[in-house]
Amino acid sequence: MDDVLSNPMEFLTGIAVGFLLGFTLYWVTRSKKGEAQPVTLANNPEKERWFTLQLQAYERVILFLERITPQHLVNREKPRAKGVKAYYLQLVQSIQSEYEHNLTQQLYLPEKSWERVEIVKNQIANTLSQTQQKNEDIQRFREAIITDSLAQNPPVKALIKDLKLELKKSVLPHLRD
Repeated sequence: MDDVLSNPMEFLTGIAVGFLLGFTLYWVTRSKKGEAQPVTLANNPEKERWFTLQLQAYERVILFLERITPQHLVNREKPRAKGVKAYYLQLVQSIQSEYEHNLTQQLYLPEKSWERVEIVKNQIANTLSQTQQKNEDIQRFREAIITDSLAQNPPVKALIKDLKLELKKSVLPHLRD
């Protein structure tokens, strides 16, 4: 419980992702008259299981991407060692750990989507490396990461948007079988 309260931004991000997916599910399943339609998968347990796994994979990948956005990463990862290089390595290790935790989700996403997830992950690590080389003070390094990530339109946001569209087009329509 203390972990949830110690980082409210991370908690709120998880709540927001869940809410968005729930709203999307409701919106896709309503009829033209605006009435909710029952979700059926034609008594096919294998298809239902596959759909559930795909939906969960999209949820987890979107949460992964939110967690590795530079501003969320810096807010979650407080420096444990002295020196900018050590802190940079700590951030990269955190990204890698998150990635490894979600590695199996590639089974349920289209190959091109997973490739984009890997590209974005690597872009973030490269950006952190470049920012680290320009800063000698940990606090300035942290501030530069947040400032740079807020000033740019990070590739993470574009990928999350595309994954949500992909979810609506390729996964959610199967609810109407």
